[in-house]
Amino acid sequence: MIVRLNFVEEKRLAAQQLWLAPLIWLPAEDYSSEWFKEFRNQVEQVSNHKLSSPEALKNLVKFGEAEFKRVVDHRDWGDPLNFERIKTALELQVSAVLCHRQWVESLDPDLMEQWPCWEVVSRGNNTPMDQRRLDWELAGGKLFQGRMIATKWDAVWKAFSFAQLPHPPFNIEHDVDVEDVELAEAVQLGVLS
Repeated sequence: MIVRLNFVEEKRLAAQQLWLAPLIWLPAEDYSSEWFKEFRNQVEQVSNHKLSSPEALKNLVKFGEAEFKRVVDHRDWGDPLNFERIKTALELQVSAVLCHRQWVESLDPDLMEQWPCWEVVSRGNNTPMDQRRLDWELAGGKLFQGRMIATKWDAVWKAFSFAQLPHPPFNIEHDVDVEDVELAEAVQLGVLS
């Protein structure tokens, strides 16, 4: 029998709205509560497919310029109105919200029985997979025939995540993702017995 994660705790966490970016890229002392409300509104619009990311970014820049009474900065990353800083925060937050929704759906017991594991896969060329494998092992992950695989309830996912999430995005570059691994394959590889 497969040992499952504590569904009560995971469902409690799943019910919480996931807001990463303000804590990571947008320190509260740099922005007003109105700006954060607008940021959240734009994230919700994009994650609900009512607005594109470029449109939301344009809206945030316009809102910020009106609030700060100056134009957006394109040079100083430390400036609260730095274009890349706002863009990165928006992209990361939208990604986190969408991944969180997928993770909540993946908690279905029938799905967990059929696909109990995830494998880390590359989404781009930003960081060589050899470096990601090292990061994985440093987080406590094990390699199975060179593949980074763990049960979905393994603590390694939070340790592998820059924000201690049990799901993607695992790093700022968001250059790795996960794919489901079927039970039979997980048993064959020795991830589960």
